[in-house]
Amino acid sequence: MLKHIEWRHKEARGRVAVFLNGYSYLIVKPIGGKNPPVELLISMLDASLPGWRRQAEEEFRHNIRPWKVDTRQGMSGCRDFCTRRLEDEMLAEVRTTARVHITMFWKVPLIEGYLGELAPIFARLREFYPMAEAHQVEDGSWEGELDGAYFRIQVLEPPSLRGFQSVDDTPSLGLWDPEKKGLTHESSSPIGDYLPEIEVI
Repeated sequence: MLKHIEWRHKEARGRVAVFLNGYSYLIVKPIGGKNPPVELLISMLDASLPGWRRQAEEEFRHNIRPWKVDTRQGMSGCRDFCTRRLEDEMLAEVRTTARVHITMFWKVPLIEGYLGELAPIFARLREFYPMAEAHQVEDGSWEGELDGAYFRIQVLEPPSLRGFQSVDDTPSLGLWDPEKKGLTHESSSPIGDYLPEIEVI
């Protein structure tokens, strides 16, 4: 499933792609405008992926290995949240199965990973950031309030990809013909064969 989200809050706006495949692999990626505030993350998932909360819980419990979420804060104020699984207690083998980075400005640059492993991170985020609540309105968009200002989330179908073609399958654009001789074809370099004189001191 692929959805595009357009969000607005105060003077900021942007577009986010939300992708979830049949293997429960989730990608949340800003593809235009500003990176979204972390406070809108849960609302964006609610709007674009109905039923994702239940699926996340179920996928999380399919992995019976012991788990924890580590949180690290950088000097700038950014935070990294990591899901860790205990693979082998005898060998003290621990594996990181998901990671989410939140910038110092509380923005979400990219989220990528399996939904079940991201689930405990999403739950932990609520302890650090006040998640905004949104409600669906008549036109199908979602609205709410954040920092005393109105925000809006609109779910869109991704644009058509018709018309795109492979460069390998594309014939010459006609800008340059290696068989043609003439002034405009004497050199492939924008400055021609001109070499500046160098004075040796």
